[in-house]
Amino acid sequence: MADALRPPMVRALLWAAGAEFLLVRLFARIGIFIPKQGVVLSAYRALVWIGEVAFNLSLALGVVVLLLTLVGHSGQLRLLVGAAALLALTGGLGWDGGQFLAAGLLLAAVCALAAGALARVPPGWRAGLGLLLSAQAMRYLTSGLQLGWVVFGLPGTLPGAGLLLQVAELAAACALLAMGLPPLRPTRIPGGGEAPAWRRRLLLASLPAALLLFAFWLNADMTGVFAMYCLGLTLVWPAPLYVAAAGAATLALTGVAGEGRMALGLILLAGLGLHTNQQHLLLLAGWALLALPAAPPEEGSADDPMREGDALRPLHRSRAV
Repeated sequence: MADALRPPMVRALLWAAGAEFLLVRLFARIGIFIPKQGVVLSAYRALVWIGEVAFNLSLALGVVVLLLTLVGHSGQLRLLVGAAALLALTGGLGWDGGQFLAAGLLLAAVCALAAGALARVPPGWRAGLGLLLSAQAMRYLTSGLQLGWVVFGLPGTLPGAGLLLQVAELAAACALLAMGLPPLRPTRIPGGGEAPAWRRRLLLASLPAALLLFAFWLNADMTGVFAMYCLGLTLVWPAPLYVAAAGAATLALTGVAGEGRMALGLILLAGLGLHTNQQHLLLLAGWALLALPAAPPEEGSADDPMREGDALRPLHRSRAV
């Protein structure tokens, strides 16, 4: 039953998280530019309210997706991920040491799930996903160290924290570039020639890249503000890197299918900032979907996702177009 319920729940989570991203993290920030009266303001408030509803819905759906994903898998992993999700959902439960425990368990859970995912995905995807994991691990580590610096009343700020976050952001951008490469490889079709799908993917990827380039040209400072609120990115590195990464992220999404695409979408929607409990749940759900198959097949069967050459079926499906 869990296997049957999981796909629709994942789709619902992706829609809810996408609505929250567009209406709360992005659209809500343009409030300073709209008229403060009349129908425009009413419409703005209504859309932001819908985004807030989507935020709360995504929290509930994130818990459901994690539960459905963990059913039937390792007890130790289930306990680790479940505890991390609970502490993320409740903000550390409000007791002394809860935030430290949450930061540590979240880091451990993400790393454990990502290790399982890296063992299953095709080789061409491992570099990108590994870099993405490194960026997220540095983000969690920095947050935990900064929290300890404040709690223990140490003077000034955590040395090197800013540099570590910049390195994490660079790793995240490079991860997207690496994940954008596999979908660009031309696919041979029967009878000779190459499937033109990669050309359409490249055209599709040029749209967000062009949009981000236009945003930089229009107002680079405001683009940085929106990037911080939406994804936790400071845009400290040269603008062309982010423009290329935006296109590569689209390429990566077009290069996967089914649940693999939805899982990658959840990881990207979580962003690098990881400021809210919802973002932590999205990240855990995304990595869990990549790491844990819906229905563990019998060992050695043709559908075994660990079989060499077909490491993760959702990330490996392709067809000539």
